[in-house]
Amino acid sequence: MSTPKRPFTEDPLKDIQKTSDNINNVTNTQDHKKSKYFTSSYTSAFVSSLNHNSHILKVACHNVVSFVNPTKQNQVIQEALLNQIDILGLSETNLPTASTKFQKSHLPSEYTYFFASDKHHKGSGIALCIKSSLADYIFYHTSNRGHYVLIDLQLRNKQKLRIIQIYLHANNAHLSARLELEKEILLHLQFAHTRNYHTIIMDDFNVDIDNLALNRQTRTTKMRFISQLKAFDLVDTYDLLGSDDSPKPYQYTWHNVSNTISSRIDYI
Repeated sequence: MSTPKRPFTEDPLKDIQKTSDNINNVTNTQDHKKSKYFTSSYTSAFVSSLNHNSHILKVACHNVVSFVNPTKQNQVIQEALLNQIDILGLSETNLPTASTKFQKSHLPSEYTYFFASDKHHKGSGIALCIKSSLADYIFYHTSNRGHYVLIDLQLRNKQKLRIIQIYLHANNAHLSARLELEKEILLHLQFAHTRNYHTIIMDDFNVDIDNLALNRQTRTTKMRFISQLKAFDLVDTYDLLGSDDSPKPYQYTWHNVSNTISSRIDYI
């Protein structure tokens, strides 16, 4: 989800005030999910128009369901480069903490990488991949427990952009840990909101806001976080894709192996 402000109508790198020359990098890249529900006829012209627009930041997120295999890492990165993604969020990387320290040694230098991993790394792990041309403008970054990474950038005219890549717990048995994580994220959002930052929070929320039939037992609790995000003037960017004349198709972001269950649980 992101704030409805549109600060990047001009080249965001033009006249930017650099705020950091020394940043602890780790490495990354991305791609977006493709399922049998992907509607290429709708998206091809739209995606093409974005790819050829040099005056906007291109942001994407992807639940990679493991980022351990070097071949898969390369595929994800090449897809991100092909689509000219400036900022890529990855979730469920499943990378052990020790492994994240060495990722940048073999990942492309086009991106600067920020990884976060939990000691119980299976079913967690987060990364933000920032185009190296933007990395000099990062003045703050933090992470916690392998479930979110946060970076702040200062762009032209001292406009500040906060990006939070998250992976909220999927297992209902971990609901209390999820609620604690949500409180922490809300504090970061409150800080940014009161200081007039532009804000993007994205990736795997592990709740389908459109399907009332899913997660009935915990839906009310999980949806409370969505309502709290709206209080910060955040919007689901998916809702911006359609219009009265051209309604958007419904696109799932996840389905099980047998395709009997599908949902949209990933958002920007």
